[in-house]
Amino acid sequence: MKQVSCGAGDSGSLMIEGPMLRVRIGFDPDYFLGKNPFPSLPPTDLPALVDTGATYSAIDSALGTYLGLPRVGTTRVSGAHGSGELPLYAAQVYVIDLDYTMTGRFAGAHLSSGNQKCLAVLGRSFLRDFTMVYEGHSGRVLIHRSPT
Repeated sequence: MKQVSCGAGDSGSLMIEGPMLRVRIGFDPDYFLGKNPFPSLPPTDLPALVDTGATYSAIDSALGTYLGLPRVGTTRVSGAHGSGELPLYAAQVYVIDLDYTMTGRFAGAHLSSGNQKCLAVLGRSFLRDFTMVYEGHSGRVLIHRSPT
């Protein structure tokens, strides 16, 4: 079973940064058609925050524009700062250390413009397939694929 440690290593850093994973983000139209077992994505590793408070996963809006991801509509979201309308992008998000690909529509959140350290948020739509152990006292977070 593949397991990854994504904590910051100490309780203070974990509290400030949160658990982070490395991802690759892009859009490979052939992946949707089942022509390839893995999507062909840009080779840049990007930081993604694992966020148990987020229902769905999201990517940075500026990144979506930069990568030329297809815009497929908008969605209304709400959070600590109220609600608003965000663009939706068709994309694949590959979680490198877990060898796991998410595909579908991702809200374009204002992460980089909000000075966030992450360019993606992996919410409960990601976590539903995994088990996460959060050890706040040690700063250690372990994630592994849940048995099917």
